[in-house]
Amino acid sequence: MGDGDRQGASTLQNGFMDVLGKMAKNIIPRQLSLTIGEGPSLTAFQIDVELQLHLGQENEHVPIHGQIKWAPGRLELLGEIWNLEDQSLVPFHTHPFRESFSEVRPLQLPGETVVDAIFLPQLFDKDAKPEDFPKGIPLRLSKASVRVTLGDWKKGHINLKAPDYIMSRKTDAVVRVYIGYEKGWTLSAEAVDLQLANLYSLFPVDGSSHAIMHLISSVWIPRFSVGVKFAAQRASAINIDGTLVIGPLEMHSNYNHEGADWRLSADFESATPGRQDASMEELLGVFTREHIDSLPDFVRDFKLPLSKIRAKLTCSSKTMPAATGSGSKGVVIFSFAVSVPLSSSASADKEGFSFVFTRIQDKDGAFSSQNEGDKTNPKSILRFSLARLPEAKDIPIVQQLPQPFDEMDFLWVGGEDVTVADANLLNKEVFTGDTPPLHWKTATKKSGGGPGNDDSATVALAKGCHFQLILREQDKPSCALDYVFLNDSPKREQQAKSTAAAERGPKAQQEPATPSAPPASGAATTPVTRSSKGLNVRHMGLKMKGTKTLTITLDAVANLGPVALSLIGFEVDIDFTNFKTPSDIVNLGVGFSLHGMAVAFSRPPTVMAGMFSCTANGNVKTYAGGLSVGVGVWQFLAAGVYEEHADYKTVFAFAKLNGPIISFGFAEVDGLVGGFGYNSSLRLPTISEVTKFPFVSLNSPSGGEGVAGDVIEQFSALTKTQGDDAWFKSQKDSIWLAAGLGVKAFQMLDVQAVVCIDLSPNPKVGIYAEAIATLPKGVAQDKAFLFLDIGIAATFDPNAGILSLRGDLTPQSFVLSKGCKLDGSFALVYFLPASGHDGDWVFSAGGYHPAFRVPSHYPQGLRRLGFTWSYDLDISITGEAYFAITPQAVMGGGRLDLLYQSGHTRASFSAYADFLIFYEPFQFHAGVGVSVHASTRIGLGWFSKDVSADISADVDLHGPPVAGTAHLQFWFFTISVRFGPSPEDKDPLDWARFYTLVKQCRSWEEARNLPEHLVSLLAGRCSNDSKQELARQPKKGEKPPPPEPWLVRAAVFEFEVMARFPLRELKYNGRAVDEGIKARARDIYALPMKRDNKFERADMVIKIRDERQGIDAEFGVEAVVKRVPGALWNKYDANKSLLDSDSTVEHVMGVRLKPVKSHDSPEELPTINMKTFNSLHVNGEDSKFPRAEYTREMATVSKGVESGLAVDWKKNQGSVHEMWKVLRHENTGGGKLYMT
Repeated sequence: MGDGDRQGASTLQNGFMDVLGKMAKNIIPRQLSLTIGEGPSLTAFQIDVELQLHLGQENEHVPIHGQIKWAPGRLELLGEIWNLEDQSLVPFHTHPFRESFSEVRPLQLPGETVVDAIFLPQLFDKDAKPEDFPKGIPLRLSKASVRVTLGDWKKGHINLKAPDYIMSRKTDAVVRVYIGYEKGWTLSAEAVDLQLANLYSLFPVDGSSHAIMHLISSVWIPRFSVGVKFAAQRASAINIDGTLVIGPLEMHSNYNHEGADWRLSADFESATPGRQDASMEELLGVFTREHIDSLPDFVRDFKLPLSKIRAKLTCSSKTMPAATGSGSKGVVIFSFAVSVPLSSSASADKEGFSFVFTRIQDKDGAFSSQNEGDKTNPKSILRFSLARLPEAKDIPIVQQLPQPFDEMDFLWVGGEDVTVADANLLNKEVFTGDTPPLHWKTATKKSGGGPGNDDSATVALAKGCHFQLILREQDKPSCALDYVFLNDSPKREQQAKSTAAAERGPKAQQEPATPSAPPASGAATTPVTRSSKGLNVRHMGLKMKGTKTLTITLDAVANLGPVALSLIGFEVDIDFTNFKTPSDIVNLGVGFSLHGMAVAFSRPPTVMAGMFSCTANGNVKTYAGGLSVGVGVWQFLAAGVYEEHADYKTVFAFAKLNGPIISFGFAEVDGLVGGFGYNSSLRLPTISEVTKFPFVSLNSPSGGEGVAGDVIEQFSALTKTQGDDAWFKSQKDSIWLAAGLGVKAFQMLDVQAVVCIDLSPNPKVGIYAEAIATLPKGVAQDKAFLFLDIGIAATFDPNAGILSLRGDLTPQSFVLSKGCKLDGSFALVYFLPASGHDGDWVFSAGGYHPAFRVPSHYPQGLRRLGFTWSYDLDISITGEAYFAITPQAVMGGGRLDLLYQSGHTRASFSAYADFLIFYEPFQFHAGVGVSVHASTRIGLGWFSKDVSADISADVDLHGPPVAGTAHLQFWFFTISVRFGPSPEDKDPLDWARFYTLVKQCRSWEEARNLPEHLVSLLAGRCSNDSKQELARQPKKGEKPPPPEPWLVRAAVFEFEVMARFPLRELKYNGRAVDEGIKARARDIYALPMKRDNKFERADMVIKIRDERQGIDAEFGVEAVVKRVPGALWNKYDANKSLLDSDSTVEHVMGVRLKPVKSHDSPEELPTINMKTFNSLHVNGEDSKFPRAEYTREMATVSKGVESGLAVDWKKNQGSVHEMWKVLRHENTGGGKLYMT
């Protein structure tokens, strides 16, 4: 049909009838089904026919499936475009009522092509083509059905289909569509009773349609009208007017899409008749049913009166910076703002109650075809403010507490964390004008976020519920505290998904967020500076108790002249139980509690302070207190904590005394410190924390100086038992002790040292000290020539198997002037068997050689010993040095750099030296170098030029034999000189030389005289014979005499047999010791022999036998595994250097033997209850022990008679036997008497 052609109704009717006549000629019967009932009688029949509709090209038809169904009183005619999907591929057992005979497929005639859609214009013009019609008008009909029922009628219907991932509610809707043409195409339609998801195909296809579905697809539309204008055969504008239903609210909406811009807006129109109010759950559940249960109960149940309500809804497309930092991405922003004035004259935004609910969805992450990893969920924010809370009155001491903040906001963040980029965009598009902007406390980098300051990878608001305290400084609001709780627990989220499944359908799997929020049971605090009515607030905190009580914690000080009164743990509880309507804000329940108080008096030279607090955290009740008294140079401080847990109690105490205590002439003890803890653990400091350790820092003369308020801060730090940074924590069955002193020597050295013993299940012993040296003596720190501040930590950890001594220069250290800073650290560590590196050790001052491969168990992060000196604005000098020694190598080196820069003139000098020496085989590497650089600018302006010159020289040495390379570089040319022979491999050692090396002897004969094993007595010695202790030691090379016999106590006897060579198998008295030893035994190699094949045998055979009785002794045998030098026992690899080899290797080196446990007594005596056995009835018949008649008589018997009695041993044995028999029956309850 060409443009401008017009046809009357009769012409269209005639054409349509002609088409129907052609259809009738192509009707093909396909199947007849009869249903026979009792009688027999015909109860139903069905006729299936196929209509081949030829409308397009030749040899091409659209199959129509027709059915005629009859049942008594009902005749049904059905027709639909045949579904060409092959259902035969679906297994029959998946559908219980599916039968093969019911599968009717369209006929495939030879030379015919079956298509599954009707091109509508070809119903009227066979030659019609798609390009003759404007884009945007649907021309292909792929799904159509007709149903005519006689006897039971149903209205016809048209489906506006929602996307597959949205399960829209099924309902009957009336749609009227009008298409017209007059100098351009126009399409208009009207509909009633639809879901917004059904308008999916009318929204932009750039991803906005999918984003809108994720945001507001559940909104109900009782009526709407749509108009589409076309230009240049494309839709140029779409306008939709209608009504949106949000809970009991009806809102007049308008959607306008023209060009690339579109916007959906709606304003409140009316409320459902008869409704008085609406809950937050009812209003917000329309948009985010899957997350609504993560809101607190007092928010979900909060109700807004509909008589005063104002509401506005917007949805639009915006752009924001992409996450990669380059380019931009499209997002869809939805907002729903509701306000209720508290009075007819009040502004809802300023004095009433209002909330804003907004959602943001990334267009690219909304497509259903995206990979699961690329999909993104909508981010939701609900925000309302509580500007003025009820005042807390009748408070002891302060009477009335003014509100210490300007505003408190509640926020709920659902879906995912909100980034800084998201929040900035929302502040620009949603939170504008009279609506306060979003605030956030700190920005936390998201897991896997991009580098730098990428706002799209930085979290501003973590997922969960927030209470924010807003402070205004110079009329600029800022977030002082952001407390996060209820972080969408999996249980609540799963319940929400189950509830929403019936309405929203399948939903993309959510990506887990990584919020930086504290746990729900934790609290958030922040320091503040607020003063009002004589009360200075120093800290504020927020914490939820249950689901309806918010606790505001305050630390405040009231100054009354020289007396400072501190309120510790002052809490104001706000109960939201009655928070049900906007007018209830002024009726919130407010209560208060006080955990403790502190009083400080400061009038130099006298300073006094005291503190006591009582807090409860769950089932744990904590009492903490402290006292400090200072007069002149004397100061005493003590603090302690007592806690009651459900199954144990804990206590710890700390005390210190500063002042001149004892003087030794050259030294003076000016501080004592000590403490203990029962059922308490002490966190031992790392080397960087030594100067902050309470037993060190508070014991210094300056550790207790200051005003009384500082003492209160010390009490708070000492009595803190929660958090990762707490020094003291409760721990059952743990005890610790600490004692230390402060010493001042030679008027220039101050040392604060403490010994700590931790007797927990993982015991530790540590010595920690801080040493401060000042030269010249007696001068102030800022006038000193040398000031050294060193932290020292010596630790023994038997469980970890580490004995270490570490030192660290603090940043306060300097020499010559404060501009010449000293830095560096050292470590000495020995590894015990429990570490898994038994026998290994290391000493390092300033780190390691750059080419040395540092084993993972060695101390890491050691700083070079050096200085940094900024002499003036133009000259700076830096120097550093290091030295380290290990069982494998020794190394050292240093570097010096000087830099001068003034304007465009620059000069620098650098010199360095490094060496690295390996023991066996002996090798060394050394490097020395120096370089000089100078540059300046000559001329002025356009006629200037930069000129520079460089000269450097370096020498690399290695050996033996000594060889190396020298380089000389000057300006633009370089000279390299090689000297010495080429590196040659050292000859491998033969067995005799390797045997001598392992035994550390100088000759083969000396090595042969040295025993192959070392036998050591570990426990059980009971001899006092000095000869055994002072046995003559053999001279070097002389064969030692045979060892003297040991006199030992068998119960605790233990000795060790160690071999000089690693072992592969152990045998004791002819049998293998333990199969587990074979698993721990490793292949044995000899690196100096350059063997790449292992030793086949390395066995130890032990035999212990009592020759007099002719029996083998029974001993328990345990393998001893140690780490031995890798330079001796590593596998040889020609492609590996010593730098790439392990410094130590683990091998079985011997056995530890001790007698087997004694057998239990065969008497089978029952267990004796000692409590009952040792009990006596007081003042009863048995309250006194019977007289020892037998003992009295035996004391008077002469030796002759006694010797006669002794002969009749059988009689005596019988008496003893009878006595034990009585004891057994009367006291032990039975048992079998063992006789020999």
